[in-house]
Amino acid sequence: MFELTRDLWEVHELRLPIVGLIESLAKAMAAEFKRFLPTVLPQLLMVFGDQYRSQATEVKVFHAMTAFGTGLEEYLTLCLPAFVSAIEKAGNGRMDAARAAVRTLVLLAKITNVSEYAARILKPLVISLGQVSGSGSEEYRSIAVDAIITLAVQLGGDFVVFMPMIQQVCAAWPVF
Repeated sequence: MFELTRDLWEVHELRLPIVGLIESLAKAMAAEFKRFLPTVLPQLLMVFGDQYRSQATEVKVFHAMTAFGTGLEEYLTLCLPAFVSAIEKAGNGRMDAARAAVRTLVLLAKITNVSEYAARILKPLVISLGQVSGSGSEEYRSIAVDAIITLAVQLGGDFVVFMPMIQQVCAAWPVF
């Protein structure tokens, strides 16, 4: 099955259904799916560097990542650039992908330890809060604040290190 998805991956029209299939397999197989992550994850992450990528495909990949659950913990280093890139583009009309990235991060932070990646996550997350505006921005802000709180809870007292950065960025925000 995974060889077939890899072979058909270059057909761009099939990517959304393939991601959906991978997500369904991950849900059905639960913990047993973890052994297939090294096969499917590089394929899924290619979406974020592809010139033909669509926001819908990015959203679907982030959604599929939630089905990988704790199995994704040891691959977070590989996934983090996709999350950060989506968050950084939140103010550039790619709000759906940014929301999906933050939702996925919140879910992962609730079931895995992401504390070692906190600095790489928090800075673009906090900056994006001040950059988003327009349709969907309130929902994004709510999700982003939830992510910050989730990271704060996970970090405990170590979160204090990030307070000066958060205060500096918040001071520059327009009143909304």
